[in-house]
Amino acid sequence: MGVLQTRAQKFHNWTFHHQDPAWPQMCYLLRFTEVWLWVDEDRPLVIERVNLDRFLWTMPYKIKRTVSSGNPKPLDRLVELVETYEATTDLLKVAQPGHPQWMQ
Repeated sequence: MGVLQTRAQKFHNWTFHHQDPAWPQMCYLLRFTEVWLWVDEDRPLVIERVNLDRFLWTMPYKIKRTVSSGNPKPLDRLVELVETYEATTDLLKVAQPGHPQWMQ
């Protein structure tokens, strides 16, 4: 397999892990994409679009549905929506009766 194929394969093998923080994952994906798609003038726009697509494509359906409704065009906005979703679901879990931290 050639260098370009190896770089593309790393990008295509990447998946979102909802248990890990969103920003480090986006940075890791950006690095794979930059190494794979190095183009001069249009690099930021192309890389941002490709990363946005990949990040959304590999998310669990519940997160994707919620985040997509916020129209996440810039990567910063996408990651912000994912982090908000994850923080909200964590808080809702704690608010359930029977959870060790409920009503403390």
